[in-house]
Formats: sequence, structure tokens, C-alpha cells
Amino acid sequence: MKTFIEYISIFYKKFLILSSRFKNIPYLFKISKNLPGFSLFTTSMLLSQATMMLYALILARYLGPEKYGYFASGYSLMGFWAFFINFGMDTWMLQKGGKGENSHNWFEEIIRSKFQIFIFWAPIFILLTTILKNGSISPLFLLVCAIDIYLDCNSTTYIYKLNIEQRYNKIMQILMISRLGRLFGLIFFIIIRVREPINFALSRSFFTGLGLIVSMYTFGFPWIQKLFQKPAIPIREILPFGFSDIFAQIYVIADVSLLSILAGNNQVGLYNPATQIISSLLIIPNTIHISLLPVIKKQKHGNGIKFLFPILSAFISIGMILTIIIVLGSRWVTLFFLGKAFVGSGYILMSLSPIILFKSIQFGFVTLIVSEGLQKFRLIPQIITAILNVTLNFLLIPFYGAFGSAVAYNVSEFFLLIGYGLLTLYLVKNNK
Repeated sequence: MKTFIEYISIFYKKFLILSSRFKNIPYLFKISKNLPGFSLFTTSMLLSQATMMLYALILARYLGPEKYGYFASGYSLMGFWAFFINFGMDTWMLQKGGKGENSHNWFEEIIRSKFQIFIFWAPIFILLTTILKNGSISPLFLLVCAIDIYLDCNSTTYIYKLNIEQRYNKIMQILMISRLGRLFGLIFFIIIRVREPINFALSRSFFTGLGLIVSMYTFGFPWIQKLFQKPAIPIREILPFGFSDIFAQIYVIADVSLLSILAGNNQVGLYNPATQIISSLLIIPNTIHISLLPVIKKQKHGNGIKFLFPILSAFISIGMILTIIIVLGSRWVTLFFLGKAFVGSGYILMSLSPIILFKSIQFGFVTLIVSEGLQKFRLIPQIITAILNVTLNFLLIPFYGAFGSAVAYNVSEFFLLIGYGLLTLYLVKNNK
């Protein structure tokens, strides 16, 4: 009896045969060989994100809009500086692995770099955030958030490394320990009626660290002896990826951070559950993008464009299906999981639904842009979008609160989609 994955593989190959009238589609048989592992990786990421969405919804319902807004504000404000830790190094390593280069040495350098960046930046950002919020968020709570974010950033490096080596079983193991552990910790604290946000942050960071320890045992600890040595990272190569990360973080996290500063924790408490649901669904196209990038990168320069039709078709289809699901189920989902106190979150979720389609198509464009080595040109639409997003949030939040952030998010993502589309059009014209 055939397994579910085998049925998908057979269907996929038949689709390629039927699509053979399109030029160069047979190249995609190379991708179909990786389908079983790709499916396991996708399943792992989906389960992980679904668990985190469930975590956010349960915690929001239990704490209520005000206290959950406090929790989400702390993570958003501290998460805003996560790009200083990552600085595009993980995506850069993924590209190196796709070229067939030995990524192990770079992997160790990235782990060491992240540690040194964290030691330097964490105290500064905790102090700045405390001042910015006039002491309304405890510095101790911000410290726990910062540690959790740092541990998660390191876990991402290990997962990307395992993805390059196609060790998908290990990825699933790490994600399940971390994500399910967080969920069990949440349920335990609810049972014993704990209501302080810092306790949930401590539990979350503990299980994030546990998943990271399992990751470390996979590759060993040779980098620990060199932890304080200067990392040998090629800064010039990483800069385009780093700035790309910075601008991506700005228009992903700026809305929640600015909402916290300009409108207060209650508005964050209503807005954040909606964005959590959107982020959870976006893991589907994002996982496909991460999986395809090393495979397409191995093709000769210019051959990535030959995947344009099937890649965009797949991402558009996924985006449309997920958008329809949100439009039809937004109010029911928020009422069922969050209760009447979060009725506003349902309307916000519906207003954010176009973002899923925009982002899905963006992932298709970015897969081709990065595979063809045009990462630095990707910065142009990202810079414009980041400025637009922050400006719109400043203009709209004082008058419309969370709904103003939703409008800013939609407009920004639409402009970013147009920018990526123009870059892809440039690629097509130059590879005819």
C-alpha cells in the first residue's frame, strides 16, 4: 500500500509530464526526487507553526487583551532587534550550501557571531526599551524575552544547517521538543492558575533552550572553545542579506512595536492574535521557499528562470486558498478560540487576509531572485516598503489604532510585491 507521500510524488510527476509543453519544465524532475524529504520538512514546519499559533491563542484567551498585550509588546519590542543577531547570516549560509560549498565552517562562525552580537546588543536594547516605554514593561521581563529570542535565533541556524544536509527527521525532533514543550508549559501554568506574563516567558525560553541543546548535540561543541575569538565572517558577502533582514523585520514587527508605543497594550492584545494566525499560515509558502532555494541554486546561472511558471503557479494557488480560508473563517476562529473579549481581532484578521496572497507570491519571486544572485537588488523595494510602512503606522495608529496598523501592513506588502515582480521581470528579460 502506497504512503501519502508516495501518492503526492506520483501526482507531482504526472503534473510535470502534462506540463511538458512548457519550455524546460523537465528540469523540475530534479526537484521531485527530493519530495519525500521536502514533505517531511514541510510537515515539521507546519506542525511547529500550528503549535505556536495555538500557544498564542490559548495564552491570549487566558490572560485577556491587556495582559496578553503586555506579553506581546515585550516580545515584539525585543524581537525588533533580532535582526542584529541574525543579520542575514542564516540565509547566506543556505545559499552557500545550495552552491555545494562546505557550510560547516561558516555554521560555526555564525554561531559564534550571534553570541558576541547578543552580549553586546541585549543590555543596550533592554535599557532603550525600558526608557521608551517609561518603565511600564519590567526590565527583567525584557531580559527573559531577549534570552528566548537569542536561543531561537541559534536554533534557526541549526535548522538551516540540517536543511542543507537534508536531515529532516532531526529538524522535526528539534521543533517538536521546543514547540510542544512551550505548549505543555503553558497548559501547566494555566492549571496552577499562574497569571504573570514573565512566568510564561520563562517557561517558553526554557523549552527553546532545550530544543537548542538537542541541536548542539547533533554537531558537537567545537566552537565553544573559540566563543570569544573574532569571527571570520565575510562581511561584504553578508551585507545584502543583513540589510534585507533589517528591512524585513521593520515592516513585519514595526506595526506591533509602534502600536504598543502609540496606542497601548490593549490594542496590541487585539492585533497580535490576528497577526499570529497570519504568520502561522505563511509558514506554508515560506517552508516551500526555504526547501526549493538550495535545489534551484544548484542549477547553472540563468536556469532558475526556467522554473518561473511552475513556481509562481504553486505559490499563487497556495496564497489564494489560504486567503479564502481566512475570509470565510476569521470571525468564527477568533470567537471560538479567543472569546467575546477579542471580537475586534476577528475583524482585524479579515482585513489582513490579502497579505497571505501578497506574501505567497513574494516567496515565489524571492526564490528566483536569490537563486540568481540578485539579493542586493532586493534591498531597493525593501527599503521603500520599510519607510512606507513606518510612515503609515505613525499616521494611522493615533486615529485608527489596530485597524490603522492593518491598513499599513496591507499597503506595504502590496508595494513590496510590485517591487519583487519588477525584479523578476528584469531577470526574465535578461535571460531570454
